[in-house]
Parts: sequence; structure tokens; C-alpha cells
Amino acid sequence: MAVEDLTEPLSRIYGSSAIYVEQIEKLGEKNGTKSARCFYTVSSIHANRPDDPPALDGFEPHTNGKPVGILNVTPGHTVGHFKQTPVFPGHKGIRAAVAYVDTFVNSSVPYHLHPNQVRLSSFDSVVFKGFVLPGTQLKVFESGDDLRRRTLDIEIKKGDDVITEINGLRVIFHPTERPLLAALLEDQLIEAMVQSAAATALDLNQELDGIPMFQSIGRTSFSFDRALEGLTVEMRTETTAADKRGFIGNVKAYVDRKEIAQSFDTKAMIITKRIAERMMGIKLDKS
Repeated sequence: MAVEDLTEPLSRIYGSSAIYVEQIEKLGEKNGTKSARCFYTVSSIHANRPDDPPALDGFEPHTNGKPVGILNVTPGHTVGHFKQTPVFPGHKGIRAAVAYVDTFVNSSVPYHLHPNQVRLSSFDSVVFKGFVLPGTQLKVFESGDDLRRRTLDIEIKKGDDVITEINGLRVIFHPTERPLLAALLEDQLIEAMVQSAAATALDLNQELDGIPMFQSIGRTSFSFDRALEGLTVEMRTETTAADKRGFIGNVKAYVDRKEIAQSFDTKAMIITKRIAERMMGIKLDKS
């Protein structure tokens, strides 16, 4: 099968700074399921994140005694997502949830100096319920827990509206590497896997008449082998059509033929520009 370059078509959607899939080898379609292998070589910018703003800005007390995380979304949070208009990426909401959990472990020292690094291990599902634009303040709450499974449920709110639900979040406490390794965070791997699902389901070399928006992600887990700078991540992807404008994808990610992550039941749909404008309350560029 021929390998297609996806840098140019993805740059039409994301610009050049948020591309996590560079090539695709489409393996065909059988019984309504499309299969492909997608490839991404970890860049220095993605591995080191020199210009990334904080995952959380601070905390405020709450009546039930549990802290509330505060994140003020800036243009820096939205770089490359999307090219036409800045929208807070869903994977950075997951990063904020992990940083929120981190406060229970290392609340007295800055995040980059933590003796124990909190890393995302798995979650049962994530549901995205709305757009977030720069200038918005988000609040991160613990909405429930399962002590037997050692998981938490997290909600991210914009005002009174829940815009992200993370169910069954599990982290591990991992000794922080010294020096810090240049590698993708787990939420960046999620972004790579959802982009590979879109590339498998859609013909990105054809002009899309809208924006691919991810509605939810199913059971997802990580092995904790790192996707280090310069290494190539291979994503083996299968997608099925959910309706005429949507799809469901399952993805497994590998480095050096070793599985490092898997994600199931990622659901997305193509939202037309007119609908996106109405939902976001802004006017999209025609370019």
C-alpha cells in the first residue's frame, strides 16, 4: 500500500504546530471497517513544550473541602487548534485534570520539581460537551470516586455548564526523571490517536466542508513506555461510520513495535462551518 503524506492537509485544519500525524498507509476497507497505519516522528516542540502555558493556574477552596482547580484559557492554550479560529483542545482539558489530581500528592512544590510525577494511567471515558475560546475561565472539580478501583471522576465547567466529563480517571505516581526526558505527555498521545482516527475515516486530501469535532473517547490506557523526541509513533487504526457525517475509531500506538497506548470508541463528526459558527458564537474565516 502507498504511504500518503498528511502534513499539508492537516495543516489546513490545524496549522503547522499541532500536527500529530504525518503519514498514513491505508490498508483498505472490509465489512464497513477502514484500517490504516499512521506515523508521527516526535518533534522537539511537542516533546519539550517550551511555550506551553500552565495546565492549571491555581486553586480555590470549595464548600465540600476539596479544592477547585482554576484555568484561565489564553491564546497560548489554543495554538494550532484550529487554524481558522482558536478553540481549547480537549486533550489539554485532560492534562488539566491530571494536574488537578497532582495537587493531592505534591501541593508544596512547583510542578516541574515534583519528587513524584503524576502520570495518566487510564480512564473509562471522556465526553466533550462544548467549545471553549480564549478568555474563558474553567473550573476543575472532583465529582466522584471509586476507592475500590482507585479512580476519580472529574468535571470541567465553564460557568455552570459542564464542558468535559472524565470518568474513571486513574493515575500513577512515577519518580520524576532527572533530567526531565523530552517526550510526549499522555494527553498528547491521545491527540495523536484521535488525529489518526480522523485520517483513517476521512479523505483529508479532499477539502472538508467543516471541522472534525470529537464528541467522546472510550476506554483508554497507557503502558508508560515513553514516546521520546525523535522516535516514530505508529498508530494502528480501525474506524467505522457512525452516520453520514460521523465515525467511531479504535487505535493502538506503538514505539519500536512495543505497544504504548490504546484507545477505543473514539467518536467524532464533521460539523459544518455554519453550525460551528452558531455553536461558538463567532464568524469563521473562509480560508
